[in-house]
Amino acid sequence: MKLKKLTSRSFFFFFFLFMMWLLTAEDKPAEINGSIHVNGSLRFSLTVIQSETNGIGQKITRYFDKTGQLRLEEKEIFHTDSLDLIRFNLKDFKSGREEEFFKQQDQIVVRYKKDSQTSFKEKIRDQYRHLLRGSMIVLYIKKNFKQLENNKKVSLKLLVPKYLRAYGFLLKKINETRIDGQNCYVIKMYPFSWFLRGFVKPTYFYIETDSPHQLRKYEGIITPKADNGKSFRGIVTFTFKR
Repeated sequence: MKLKKLTSRSFFFFFFLFMMWLLTAEDKPAEINGSIHVNGSLRFSLTVIQSETNGIGQKITRYFDKTGQLRLEEKEIFHTDSLDLIRFNLKDFKSGREEEFFKQQDQIVVRYKKDSQTSFKEKIRDQYRHLLRGSMIVLYIKKNFKQLENNKKVSLKLLVPKYLRAYGFLLKKINETRIDGQNCYVIKMYPFSWFLRGFVKPTYFYIETDSPHQLRKYEGIITPKADNGKSFRGIVTFTFKR
């Protein structure tokens, strides 16, 4: 009888340890690295750290200049099932530019300041559904991958703190290519409004066709800005552990 009790207790003890290991492994942050080229020259590098706890995701992206100095950091907190944005903060340590977003009861608050010499502009708005920030778009593509793979268009609302509002965009698969031996779909993102299409150039995401559909390359506006405050268009390439 003692042997049976010991065996039973041992089983449940090791089962408990196994489940704890699974939970720990699931919550372990994922890290992705990347390099940003502007006009063919290396301009920045970046690190993305993503984690999830109890259905709430957190994504932190840090941008470094060529000397290795931290230039900019942005943090997004969101619901992992719906990808609805809960909170967002951006800080440019060189210019002093800051962007903020948070929810306040049934409304949202968007705040923006251009640099350290200016004060915040702020706007309170009714909530948007499926509101995203730039670096969350890849998660949204993965969530809607089957639709895009079947040549269907997918819509989204993108928060643009500089203008204190969100704009509608469309995602569409336009091509297939290979990067480092991996098949990738080319996903184009462009404004929903015909009027804005005359002013906003498309953005392109190169996503692996095989699960977990890693982002290999991005072409479009990058988060760090020039010293004069103007936006860059660049190419971001990503590396990650398989």
